[in-house]
Amino acid sequence: MPNDTPSELSNLVKGAVLHLDEEDNASQYPPSGWWAISKLHRMADQDTLDASIVLCRSSDPTRRRVGAAVLGQLGHDTPGFQPKFVEERFETLHALLISEMDGPADTEVLEDVCVALGHLGDERAIEAVAALRTHSVSSVRYGVVHGLLGHENDLAIRSLIELSIDPEEAVRDWATFGLAQMVKSDTPAIREALRARLSDADPDVMNEAISGLAMRKDPEVIPVLIRELNRQAALPLFEAAVEIADAALCEALVASRQRGLIWETEGQTINLETNWSDAMKACGCPIGQK
Repeated sequence: MPNDTPSELSNLVKGAVLHLDEEDNASQYPPSGWWAISKLHRMADQDTLDASIVLCRSSDPTRRRVGAAVLGQLGHDTPGFQPKFVEERFETLHALLISEMDGPADTEVLEDVCVALGHLGDERAIEAVAALRTHSVSSVRYGVVHGLLGHENDLAIRSLIELSIDPEEAVRDWATFGLAQMVKSDTPAIREALRARLSDADPDVMNEAISGLAMRKDPEVIPVLIRELNRQAALPLFEAAVEIADAALCEALVASRQRGLIWETEGQTINLETNWSDAMKACGCPIGQK
């Protein structure tokens, strides 16, 4: 029997709805809802599209969340992915967002539909997504950030700047990342927002700001980069040193190496020897300076 049969589609939708918020567990049966959603992404046919549209129009918020999650990345897991059903996906997701905003809204649906629209990258969604940037629930603002990433649109950038000072670390981190890495624009407002994060209590946010300013060749980042290199060895710092490429960093780079070039991050252990060497070369540091 072919894999992509209507019965399989129904079973995947059912599994996604029943197990949406369960964590992945290899020994678990049935698998998590997100495993089922990933499988639906790969199916990427008319039946899956139609089923997802129906889910987005459901009175059940969990079913609406599943529909949004599937439409956001329909086909994205397929090798050699080419966008499919782009207009239908956008129209359904945008209508769902407007419907939720008109109320009564489910905050989890708001978050998921903003993230889904972010995957589509359609500028027509920016106004509606950005309108939620001051929402009282942090998870919604987190979704808003993801909905705005990668846009050069003025409203999107201004919204990310606002969200880069959000009290929630995850929101602030992603907004700063968006300004630093996913926006090519180099404006005084963007630089000011990134500079404001150079003293952030969250090291990830601070490192994103350092990276963004280094990419823009902002000399004001050099003293901060020297300070952090004297404290630690970290991949974002070495990458920033390559970008700014200033000999003033040599002494601090040597100091960072003396603390060891093994970096522990998110459960991973990374050897930074090559990254450190690249930074030394970019800054024109003496080869024998180790």
